[in-house]
Amino acid sequence: MPDDIHPNDKAAWVFERAREGDRHARTALRRLCLRVPEIRASVLGAGSVALGALRVALDQVDARLFTDGMPAPLTLRA
Repeated sequence: MPDDIHPNDKAAWVFERAREGDRHARTALRRLCLRVPEIRASVLGAGSVALGALRVALDQVDARLFTDGMPAPLTLRA
């Protein structure tokens, strides 16, 4: 990995190399990730990818809060 990559951008750099088929990057992902995500190129753009990731995160939060026996919050009626 180049030394001039900011620490916040290192993961993105590795994923980009893996998407391009770099075997070393794919090996690093397998070694460092508990669950290696499926790597696909997106034609939708970075904004859509970020929104999709947010949706997945919100779905997990929703499942943890509302499917483990905890009731949904009540709405107040005016």
